[in-house]
Amino acid sequence: AVRLALKEKLLGHPVAESLAPGRGRIPFGVKREHGQRFADLVESALIERVEKLAAEGLSLARIAKRLNGEDRASRWAEKWSGAAVWRILRRKKLKGATE
Repeated sequence: AVRLALKEKLLGHPVAESLAPGRGRIPFGVKREHGQRFADLVESALIERVEKLAAEGLSLARIAKRLNGEDRASRWAEKWSGAAVWRILRRKKLKGATE
């Protein structure tokens, strides 16, 4: 409970105690600990950065280029791509549609 409260304080919004446990690839922004999934604070901050850049009107390619210029780490590849940015924004859009 203390760990969850700390995450919520750092992120500034509520965090689900377990995020979509199940099989398959763990989405960007989520990490697995002890068989459960939790918000990854570093990746969550990157997701917020991507959303902010998208809200400013930057294209997917420009967002990827900006992240690469800032030396932001990507989980699966050395560099960010427009497709990776699209997956992050798509996941947020789909998640928002179901809430």
